[in-house]
Amino acid sequence: MLKYVLLSLVLLFSCAVEKSAEQGVEFVDLTFEKTLQKAIETGKPVLLNIHAEWCSPCKRLYKQVFLDGSSGAYINEATVPLRVDGEKGEGPELMKTFNVRGYPTTLLLTSKGEEIDRIVGYSGDKAKFLQKVKEYVEGKNTVADLKSRVQDNPDNAELYIKLARKYNERGNDEKAAVHFERVVELGPANRDLVEEAEFQLALHNMRETGDTQPIETIIQQSDDQQLREQAWYYLIRYYDRNDKPDKLFQAYEKALDQMPENTTMMNSYAWYVFQNEVEKKYNRGIEVAQKAVELDPKAHQIWDTLGQLQFAAGNTEGAIKAMSRAAELNPEEESYKENLKAYKEKKM
Repeated sequence: MLKYVLLSLVLLFSCAVEKSAEQGVEFVDLTFEKTLQKAIETGKPVLLNIHAEWCSPCKRLYKQVFLDGSSGAYINEATVPLRVDGEKGEGPELMKTFNVRGYPTTLLLTSKGEEIDRIVGYSGDKAKFLQKVKEYVEGKNTVADLKSRVQDNPDNAELYIKLARKYNERGNDEKAAVHFERVVELGPANRDLVEEAEFQLALHNMRETGDTQPIETIIQQSDDQQLREQAWYYLIRYYDRNDKPDKLFQAYEKALDQMPENTTMMNSYAWYVFQNEVEKKYNRGIEVAQKAVELDPKAHQIWDTLGQLQFAAGNTEGAIKAMSRAAELNPEEESYKENLKAYKEKKM
């Protein structure tokens, strides 16, 4: 009797697994070229999702959208879906071909491999993501659609800003700048859009000429706190990429003066010190991270930063204490446990 009960359970479990697999997106197990061939045969566009194993938003997108029944049903019916690791196999070449600059990026392509449009990142809003996929399949709010609508509405700043954002996502900063400039020309009646356009033009100018003054002016004068924070990050990133450490740390300090309770900026500062092994800044990095966990004691990622910095600076006791807290707050993160084990072994 027991044997038949066990057999029934096995069959029940097997059916449940099979049913679950049918509910999500059924990504094809094909090369990119063969996927395009299948798109030709089926008359469907290709949905190409480029991800990375370490990418948290990629994992959320997969779990919340690609394993979802209703989302899977639509994507399977309307597209030929292909999922590629951007760091393995064909991934790096596809990243280069489509100028993909971050994970996850989901592209809708014609059967000729031409881009219809893309979704960069994942906000956590499943419905919004699926709605964009549906719009692109139907040819709505794509670059081609917006270009056509702009011709019919040459004074519509909202259409120009949408088109500029599209080109930004594709890494085509030159074309984006043209449309951002048009938004500025259309003037004060579109103040919020103008501020965004001026910010993007300042970034473009900094990348092209090295002139940081327009970004610094936005930092000093904008009333938009979120915009100022973004400007600081871009300025710091610019100094990092152009090997200007003194200016980078000056920018971090000024940013913290302007935003004294911004724990994200504090963590960024401290992590930069650790990751780049800036030994002369270890004490300052520890000080900043300690202040951050005082302001946000449940931020496991900042406890992690503090622990790693403490260990790098030779303070094993402090490292164990901080990493223990990180592991308590997020017991699912294996790296915290591994670091804690290493620190304890070092102490012995």
